[in-house]
Amino acid sequence: MSEPIKKPGKTPESYSPKKPEIATMVKEVQDSVMQESVTEPKLEKFEVVKWEPRRFIGKSVYVRAIMDTRDPTVFHSGTICGALWEQSDWIFKALDGLKEYATDDFHNVGLTTWERYEGKNQLFGYTVGRFMKADTPVPDFMDYIDIPEIYVAKGTKSGKIDLVSKWSTGEYLCIVGCDECWIYDEAGRQGYDRASGIFVAEAYPELPDENGNISVWENWGACKLRNPPQA
Repeated sequence: MSEPIKKPGKTPESYSPKKPEIATMVKEVQDSVMQESVTEPKLEKFEVVKWEPRRFIGKSVYVRAIMDTRDPTVFHSGTICGALWEQSDWIFKALDGLKEYATDDFHNVGLTTWERYEGKNQLFGYTVGRFMKADTPVPDFMDYIDIPEIYVAKGTKSGKIDLVSKWSTGEYLCIVGCDECWIYDEAGRQGYDRASGIFVAEAYPELPDENGNISVWENWGACKLRNPPQA
């Protein structure tokens, strides 16, 4: 059985973002890239749900949190993350064999985590896989991240995007994977604050077509109640 990437030893409340420069950096790049989307995404659905503890299982990479798609000479972190998707068939084949451990959210997911972000290395983790039940056995050569009980903001968008071309420049993560600001805006209006130190993610209810395009995707982000009930 594989070793864990991270065993949460903190309560969800302790995961409030401590480095606002991350959000600022992502937002600046996102604003510049969104202008190049194939179509303007349309919001189809939004909700905040409460999840029981889960285990995210897949394959992980850690890369430096720099995604300046405006400079074509820069090696983009999205290239590495995209390579995981291009070689992900074996991941989902293994998870398909664990259907008794599947959750209701059995989409293919790209999970972004920040547990290794610090001043020197500034790494974010990116794991391609699925959210499974908390007691799911981990297949050989795969990684896992245990997720505590948490509220999750979930938004569905539609609009044609070419994932293959976006992978090569890193725009993929900016347009889809790191586009969590809007779900937290929506969650905020419903009384929830972001807890993105746990995770943000993009999920795919459908697979890309033969040309690498998708038309529906979801953004998910960990949340916490702004004013939780007193014990």
